[in-house]
Amino acid sequence: MMKSVAQVLAVLSSWGAARSSDGMQILKAAMYVDFSKDYDPEADQCLLAVSGQLIGAMTIESLIALTGYGGAMFRVIVRQLSGGILELVSAGRIGSPNTLAASALP
Repeated sequence: MMKSVAQVLAVLSSWGAARSSDGMQILKAAMYVDFSKDYDPEADQCLLAVSGQLIGAMTIESLIALTGYGGAMFRVIVRQLSGGILELVSAGRIGSPNTLAASALP
C-alpha cells in the first residue's frame, strides 16, 4: 500500500500538482499508477492510431466503443491522458460517460 501512495505522490509531483492537488487530481494519479501495471501493446497502438485521426473531441465512452477493446481501452486512455497523447476537454471524473477527450498531438 505504501508503495502505491508513494507512486501516486511521485506522479502528482511530476505533474507539478503535488501541493495544490484536489481529490480529482489524486484520483487520476491513482488510476494512472494502477493502470500502468496493465500494459496492452495492441490496444495502445490502436488508440495511438485513432487519436492521430481524431478531429475535435470525443467521449471516452465513444472511444472505447470505436476501438472494441472494452475495459482494456479504458486503461489505455487513462495512461494516454497522463502521458500527454490525449487531453481532457471537459471537467469531471475520467470514467463518467460524458467526459470528453481530444488528441493532444500536434
